[in-house]
Amino acid sequence: MRALFLATPNLTAARVLWRWLEAGHEVAGFWHPGDKSWRQDRRIGLLNPHWSVSAALRRHGIASRAVPPPSRAEPELLAQAGSLGADVLICCYFTHRITPRLLDLFGPRAVNFHPALLPAYRGPLPTLAMMLAGETHRHGGMTLHVLSPEMDAGDIVAATPVPGATGATLLQWRLALARAAGELAAGPLPAFLDGATVAQPQAGPSSYINTLPMEWVEIDRRWSCQRVRETLRRLGSQHPLRVAIDEERVTVKGFVRRVGPPTGQPLQRSRRRLTLDVADGRIVLATRGRYKIWQSLRELLTVARAPL
Repeated sequence: MRALFLATPNLTAARVLWRWLEAGHEVAGFWHPGDKSWRQDRRIGLLNPHWSVSAALRRHGIASRAVPPPSRAEPELLAQAGSLGADVLICCYFTHRITPRLLDLFGPRAVNFHPALLPAYRGPLPTLAMMLAGETHRHGGMTLHVLSPEMDAGDIVAATPVPGATGATLLQWRLALARAAGELAAGPLPAFLDGATVAQPQAGPSSYINTLPMEWVEIDRRWSCQRVRETLRRLGSQHPLRVAIDEERVTVKGFVRRVGPPTGQPLQRSRRRLTLDVADGRIVLATRGRYKIWQSLRELLTVARAPL
């Protein structure tokens, strides 16, 4: 089988791509939306190639290209997709909406990997939303489903539960989700494409999240010290936490320290720090500096050492 990949270069796309190739199938091309993810992907490739999209493309001589949203360049993309000789369309974290005509080119052989047990947590923010909502144990998993015009609503080919372990970071959980996606690409996906299995309609109540509720991401006096510290630790460099200062939302880079009990004093802001009261203490948060850089380096080493 010969697949056209539409994906963002990340851990899940890397494992799906590697396992698809290791299973003896071909890749006609790798189309991506064009973003900054390639920089981190290439760094990972230097340390652990099997977690890297760019390393897989280089190893197997596969061409990649950035593509505009299909709705803006549909005739061109349809012609190019048709000329590649691909009989399977594999999507993985592709951020552009795929047009019905492009889906029609592949029919039920157009599939997507979604990091939640559908129909729960449809939409673009499933893992972040689940972790902030504390629901990784209920809906955490990887779903392989047929693509449909309605986002994340297609019939399910296979799904693997991957509950977030207690205390696990977002990166550790995403590594586990990526491994599950790779195994779905190596076994259940070819079986479905060969006609050995049939996709089933989604069942149960659905949910869709494309924006995070403010109470999940905006630190205020309702938060405890432990919640602030633990949320920053678990989300790592990908966190969206911020503090409201008048009409401005300031992004937090890291937890510096707890300086004592709440004082009732107003928030204090310096060039690199915020000092503020939360429910059970007065804390100092970093808004600039090297916190994110060191966090990114730690995450890079975690991926480099991660088993496949």
